[in-house]
Amino acid sequence: MFSGISLVLIAGTWMLFRNQLLAWGLERIQEKAEHRNMRVEWKSASFCSWQEVQFENLTCYPLVDRGKVDTLLTARRLSLGLRWWTFWNLGLSSFETQDLHINLVQDSNGRSNYQALLASNSQQESSESAQDPVSAIAETALRYLGKAPNHLRMMNSRLEWHSTQQNWVVMIPKALMDGENFTSQISGREKGSLWGSFSISGQLNKRHLMGSQLRVSPYSNKFTQVEWRKPFESWGFRSASFSVEDIEVDEDGVNLELNSEITAPFLRDVRISDTVVSVKQMKSRLFLNLNAEQIELDSQTSIQVENLNFHCYGQYGFKRPLYALGLHIPQTEAQRLFDALPAGLFRNMGPFAVQGELEYRFHLALDGQKPDSCQLFSRMYPSADFKVKHWGYLNPQRLNRPFTYEFYDLGRLTKQFTVGPDWEGYCLLNEVSPKLVACILKSEDPSFFQHRGFVPDAFRSSLATNYKEKRFKRGASTLSMQLVKNLFLGRRKTIARKAEEILITWLLEREHVVNKTRMMEIYLNIVEWGPGLFGAKQASQFYFGKHPLDLSWGESAFLASIIPRPKKVYYTLNDQGCASESFSHPGFLLRLMKERDPSLAIDSSDYRVCLQPIAYQSLAAMHGHIAPQDSLDLDSD
Repeated sequence: MFSGISLVLIAGTWMLFRNQLLAWGLERIQEKAEHRNMRVEWKSASFCSWQEVQFENLTCYPLVDRGKVDTLLTARRLSLGLRWWTFWNLGLSSFETQDLHINLVQDSNGRSNYQALLASNSQQESSESAQDPVSAIAETALRYLGKAPNHLRMMNSRLEWHSTQQNWVVMIPKALMDGENFTSQISGREKGSLWGSFSISGQLNKRHLMGSQLRVSPYSNKFTQVEWRKPFESWGFRSASFSVEDIEVDEDGVNLELNSEITAPFLRDVRISDTVVSVKQMKSRLFLNLNAEQIELDSQTSIQVENLNFHCYGQYGFKRPLYALGLHIPQTEAQRLFDALPAGLFRNMGPFAVQGELEYRFHLALDGQKPDSCQLFSRMYPSADFKVKHWGYLNPQRLNRPFTYEFYDLGRLTKQFTVGPDWEGYCLLNEVSPKLVACILKSEDPSFFQHRGFVPDAFRSSLATNYKEKRFKRGASTLSMQLVKNLFLGRRKTIARKAEEILITWLLEREHVVNKTRMMEIYLNIVEWGPGLFGAKQASQFYFGKHPLDLSWGESAFLASIIPRPKKVYYTLNDQGCASESFSHPGFLLRLMKERDPSLAIDSSDYRVCLQPIAYQSLAAMHGHIAPQDSLDLDSD
């Protein structure tokens, strides 16, 4: 009976004085806001139930000399239910909003309408200033997570970010939570273009997040998949689930262990592939470390794609450009690896059949401040009984006999001929000057007859150069890789084509399907040497009126030098039809070869190369020019 009387007295006291307590609390809110140069206003604020306070037309904006600018927050209705009975851990019992709008603005000088909220005068926060800021934020978030409301209802919410570089909007039509059950809808736009939309539902452990499980699914029944448009053209999945297995916060940062299961992930981006890249199923166990300096994916991380399991690690620096990526596929059935290759990434290979086992290791590390010291390692370890039983769409055995070569330019078939005696432009390797072969090898691939498809140092150097130039300036393709590209793949520069090129090259060299001599012979017959010119025989006859066996050192160096840009030959010539002084590669190549091997019969007369007049006239006409007839130098030696 005594307890009943006590409850009645407490309830009566609360009902009698709650409006005065509310007025006192609202005054404190406005005082603290003004202390931070902010203003909080509302049309009305009153109790709408036993312990729930409701605000109508709530507004928050920074105080500046000229009044309101860049309003930070508005809400048509905002209701807060105070959990006052746990006085030792005050928090919210409920939180409801209608038409909540948060608008974050930053100008070109770095000033923002939320800057005042970041200031802190508390002793506790100042004592934590030496701690990693990410750790401090995580600790604070976890500390107040238990104060989160058991009941949440947010309708028609909107978050905007505007700066000189970015303008995006996140819309949340609804977000609901009852106990630990959570559901919401989210979509985002940048500069008016939709970049993502999805729904989230699941169980959220508000005490420490561990055990929380969330499912990400399409926005509504009108959509069949979750899709984003940043940072790629499009990527997403059919559905996904995530769970927090562990979370720790210490002075070094935040450590997370997350599990995920993703159905039908896909990626669409012309820089990666000209078709959609996808797999049926992917599972992962991620170990993440996050701090103010970097985000790191620990090597304990395991991923399963289809039935293939592997480990990976990674690193990305926020303040200093540090990049690292590693991959280890432990020894597994080779067929399992090929079956797990993503659709759209290796589409030219087709269904491969292999036997034996494979292990693969990859490591990449690059310091943006010292790119020349980058590290790159990639190696496949096949078992002794590894063998390709079926080559899918490739059929490389055909290269050992006459075959039809098709040349595509900008996706269009522009040339087709038989690489064999039936073609008038065909020549055997012993019908080509050794000088031309030597110049091509020196210019394109010096160790062609020694390596097994790749030159690791060339890859490292290319990676460093391209990073410094912020573009694909330099390649690292060997002659083996060039042949694979021209014979089996397209000319489009994508990550998918390069990945496929590397794998097919490794298989060709590993299986010894085509020997090096035959590969060089094919190369000399299919390489493009100018507009509509293919093979050493056509090029020698067109440019110099000679058989390829009779080429001089200078002519050989010239032909080797124009291989990277065969359609730009005309711009390497002066108005006399000779290699211009600005086109220094032939001379540089010959001097380098002479320095390395003084026994070569190369002299200064070889440095000057001139085309036969009809060739120069033809090239000039192709580019809309008229060659000066009286100034053509007929001495090409």
